[in-house]
Amino acid sequence: MSEVVMALKENTIQRRLVRIVLFISGVVLLSTSTTILTYEFLTFRQTTIQQASTLGQIIAANSTAALAFDNSEDATEILSAVKAEQAIVGAGLYNKEGKLFSRYPPNAPENDFPPMPQEDGYRFVDSNLFGFQPVIEGQNHRLGTLYLKWDLKAVYERFLLYGASIIIIMTVCLLAAAYTLSKTLRRRVSQPILELAETAKAVSNRQDYSVRAKKTSEDDELGLLTDVFNHMLTRIEAQNTAFDIRDLLSEFLIGKGFTVSFAKNGREAIQQG
Repeated sequence: MSEVVMALKENTIQRRLVRIVLFISGVVLLSTSTTILTYEFLTFRQTTIQQASTLGQIIAANSTAALAFDNSEDATEILSAVKAEQAIVGAGLYNKEGKLFSRYPPNAPENDFPPMPQEDGYRFVDSNLFGFQPVIEGQNHRLGTLYLKWDLKAVYERFLLYGASIIIIMTVCLLAAAYTLSKTLRRRVSQPILELAETAKAVSNRQDYSVRAKKTSEDDELGLLTDVFNHMLTRIEAQNTAFDIRDLLSEFLIGKGFTVSFAKNGREAIQQG
């Protein structure tokens, strides 16, 4: 019995409860973190494209005169304005024939730029964002194409740091909540069972059926189990008391010369010897 109680105390109930709580907390943490980081990442990419498109439209609108008058010096000066955006590592203007007309940085090798303009729009490739913005004069007269390249490696690193910070904070909060919940569960679940085990141990060791298990929960299955267990002890104690009285009575009658026998129905038959 003592081995059973030690198992209940040290391994079976409490540790399983803690493992269950930690497992559920881990699942919640993983799903929540994944959802938050995915949402933040998609929102970041969408916002980056919107900002890039706005900047591209402004630069393209300022480049119409340089392309219309074939002025590469003005075009280079316009492109140099992108140096205010540290993430932009390359910018170029292509004329309507698709040839590279001007580039930034001016000393960058020509093979660092696409040989021909690609489809209009902005797209992510690895840690880079590439954009091709049409340069249009008036309504439909296309003069050329603006090319922009962003290096987002540093931004991604900051995003990962931000995500790691969120995960760490959430982990600490969830572990604290899991610890509090596990203590509550141990008190509400394992403690009543330990009380029953201790009572059963006392009954087994001392053959004392007058002890009763302490009821620690009122309105749940464990409280009902405690009531049933105590009721069982009450009936056993009553039966033992009846047996003791019968044995004493039998001894008394036998001492007075009576013969005592028991019928099948358990009733005593007393005859004078």
